[in-house]
Amino acid sequence: MKSETGDHSLRLSLRVLPQVDTAKLAPYFENMPLDPYVPGGFRHHRLSCLEWDGEKLLVRPERRIFQSAYINPIAGNIVREYPPVQRTLLKEPSFLELVKIFHHFSGLPVKTIFDVHMLRTQVVKDNIAEAAPEGVHRDDVDFLGIFCVNRHNLKGGTTFIYQNKEDETPMLCKTLRPGELLLVNDNHVYHYSNKVYAAGPGPAYRDVLILTTPTLMQ
Repeated sequence: MKSETGDHSLRLSLRVLPQVDTAKLAPYFENMPLDPYVPGGFRHHRLSCLEWDGEKLLVRPERRIFQSAYINPIAGNIVREYPPVQRTLLKEPSFLELVKIFHHFSGLPVKTIFDVHMLRTQVVKDNIAEAAPEGVHRDDVDFLGIFCVNRHNLKGGTTFIYQNKEDETPMLCKTLRPGELLLVNDNHVYHYSNKVYAAGPGPAYRDVLILTTPTLMQ
């Protein structure tokens, strides 16, 4: 169910967050579990449902996430379960700062329930991986924040924002760098991130935190 709270005049906003120390967040993306619902073995995923009380995060009961195939053509109409984000991350000052900023600039009050996705897209096959295998899409939420934690040995992974799904020209085209947050009103625009490639030999990956509200967990 969509929320009636928040700043619905917001369409999108790009912010640099020097107060969020990505070096403190990056280690949490190591040894991430694979997403079993996306074929190809390139996506790693953790997910938790949280509540911000203004000072600390409260963990909501771990539940299952569901999206229709119309919203998510890759993993839609499937009840999905993922390992939760690490409890130590929820006490990390830089993560708490990110949550506060997401709530503030989206106009969300305290006690708003939201989901946080940890996503690593790692190049594993033919030197390529899909950052958003769903294509141009909405997440069926009100607000989402895409925060870049790390890009390592990578090309691509550029985020595009469209007014309409059929548009050929994006409203915004931005390769998010570590420490940058893109806030999106999911009611008004569509988003997509393109394929990622290894820039050179060795591991290549993109780590992002995605915050969405209201929750899609059931």
